[in-house]
Amino acid sequence: MNTLLYELYSGRYSVNHSRGEVLREAAARMEQLQEQIQMTLGLKFLDELNDLEADWTYAECFRAYREGVLLGARLMLEVLTPA
Repeated sequence: MNTLLYELYSGRYSVNHSRGEVLREAAARMEQLQEQIQMTLGLKFLDELNDLEADWTYAECFRAYREGVLLGARLMLEVLTPA
């Protein structure tokens, strides 16, 4: 069985997990690249890029949240609906 599904089923899943090493390294690299972008293209360009990325991230997170809620509702209906 999928580990995530088993953790959800057994009640051991926790949203409060630490950032992995891969994410830490990616964040550090992203910071370096943003400094290079700022030096090359200017602060205004970097601000516009960051604003666009934030808008995209918000929309993507909302979509994922909505799909998760819909999945949860469908699963509850499946379990609670008599055969």
